[in-house]
Amino acid sequence: MRVLYTVAGAARQPGDPHLMKGRGTGVLLLVPCSLFLLLMAHTTRSQNQSSSAPSNSSTPSSSTKDASAAKKSAATSKSGPKLSLAAVQWVELTLSKMSLDEKVGQLITYSQGAATGPGTGRSDVEEFRLRMADAVKSHLVADVPVGAFLSAGIDSGALVGLMCDAGARDIETVTIAFEEFSGAAQDEAPLAQQVAAHYGTRHTTRVVTRAEFEQDLPRILEAMDQPSIDGINTWFVSKAASERGLKVAVSGLGGDELFGGYPSFADIPKWVKFMSLPSRAPGLGALARLAMAPLVERFSVSPKAAGMLELGGTYAGAWLLKRGLFLPRELREALDPDMIREGLRRLAPLQLINEAITPLPRSAFARVATLEATFYMRNQLLRDADWASMAHSLEVRVPLVDSVLLQNVAAITCARALDGKRLLAAAPGRALPAEVLARKKTGFTTPVQSWMRALVGNAGEGTGPWAREWAKYVGRRMLVRSNAPAR
Repeated sequence: MRVLYTVAGAARQPGDPHLMKGRGTGVLLLVPCSLFLLLMAHTTRSQNQSSSAPSNSSTPSSSTKDASAAKKSAATSKSGPKLSLAAVQWVELTLSKMSLDEKVGQLITYSQGAATGPGTGRSDVEEFRLRMADAVKSHLVADVPVGAFLSAGIDSGALVGLMCDAGARDIETVTIAFEEFSGAAQDEAPLAQQVAAHYGTRHTTRVVTRAEFEQDLPRILEAMDQPSIDGINTWFVSKAASERGLKVAVSGLGGDELFGGYPSFADIPKWVKFMSLPSRAPGLGALARLAMAPLVERFSVSPKAAGMLELGGTYAGAWLLKRGLFLPRELREALDPDMIREGLRRLAPLQLINEAITPLPRSAFARVATLEATFYMRNQLLRDADWASMAHSLEVRVPLVDSVLLQNVAAITCARALDGKRLLAAAPGRALPAEVLARKKTGFTTPVQSWMRALVGNAGEGTGPWAREWAKYVGRRMLVRSNAPAR
């Protein structure tokens, strides 16, 4: 049985078109700040028995027999982890809080353990390569050609190489490029072209202009079923794939969560280490926040910096500080205070984050991986990939978001936290070009900052941090559409 390990979605066989979308309460549906994930897309405990409309960002689905087995397994999941890699149990998949129709595979926790399966005799490198090949192969079964999104990064490039190893031929790969990035470090096109040539794919580089972005923006906002500041990159690469006739494409989404690719894997443990003691002093955090408020405005310091002492001493608080676009006390500047008060009461953000890492995983890497996968990947990245791709009738498959893969490589990625991406780069039979490994990570980006700044400025809105101003821009337009109260 293959189950999405962190996203609300059914266990799947290749080609199944259904995936549960992220959901939010009616009160919170209009919060215009998707990086404040818990106030936008988190499925609360009270919603776990509700259903949601299907869509098409998918991993393979199970048969009825597999679903029955999943339900039976869920009945015993409360007693502790059931999936063993070695002497130390690793992952618990619990479906017990969900209806069978939802079949939600929920990653509860990582831990620490041996780096290979018991009695295999394989090294962790060999085991990793074998499990990656299996995961990719399982996502290639289809009655139409399966293409791939290709950036200049390790995740998407390695997946293309593994697709070749699995026997895929004439793979169609798509990269988006931008006039503003031409010749700059953010330009993914040249290195993506090199990777495509390395694996012999039929490659297309699609240039997106600011004029096209502005033309598509009304459709982008219409396609969002919740406000988000993300998804624009997936919109355009999906559009490009659809123009090439593709109906299914593989994405490297999930790689940064599984292999520790985000700065948060270094930052959050560091913050907790230095802030854990001072943050325990009663009232000190609030006092520091008040004292720093004038400095934040005068010296253009991040508004979240004032919350470091107050929140940085725990993993839940530090993660919220890292990922939150607006912190709870700041949301009154974006939405109606009564809406925010009720939303915070219902979500209890810090409590929800703490529950995701209870019992506490034994390594810092595992704690951050659990938080990033449970909240950021599930509630933002996968949900945005879903609406943005389905707007172009494209099914996106995510082999790195796969419960079987997680069961078999979580121990390896935690044990080799510093070089998980190198393992991935070496997984294909023909390893990725050295230039991909040497390239500084920029992400699969768009020049949205300058584009959005121009739109926000033209609309006469604020001049604060660009992501916050863009969140307000998107949120206010969706508030108007829904006739909800706005400030």
